[in-house]
Amino acid sequence: MMRTIAAIDLPENDLSGSLPREIAGLSYLRRLGLWSNGISGTLPPKLGTLRRLEVLHLDDNSFARTIPTEFGGMESLRDLSLDLNEGIAGEIPTELGRLTNLERLRLSNASLRGSIPTELGKCQLILQSLNRCCRSAFTTKTTSQKETLPAKSSRVGLQKRSKNS
Repeated sequence: MMRTIAAIDLPENDLSGSLPREIAGLSYLRRLGLWSNGISGTLPPKLGTLRRLEVLHLDDNSFARTIPTEFGGMESLRDLSLDLNEGIAGEIPTELGRLTNLERLRLSNASLRGSIPTELGKCQLILQSLNRCCRSAFTTKTTSQKETLPAKSSRVGLQKRSKNS
């Protein structure tokens, strides 16, 4: 009898190294929670092939570079949290607009810049924790107006536990 893995939750375990690409082979995975570890490197684009994934929490790690456009392929995703990954830079990919089930998007304390893609309007999205998401203000663009959303100064999201506590 073959068993399938539906959830991996290993928060605050001092995990380090990069996120293995092989996780993308877990086609029945619904939840991946690896927040508050020391995971570094890039976010594997192959995670975008996880069609059943509903929750992806990679907060408070040391990921770098951009959010892969392939993340737009996670068609069941409801909750995406990449808070407190200051090495994540670039723009929010417009492909995230394909995530029509997306309810929560948390991107605070990253080095993102640019506009909030209008494509995200197709999602059931509740924009959470976009404060301090970029070094300058975010903007949203519509055909008739341009609205600036200032980056807030408060820090929202999970906080890394000190090793002494």
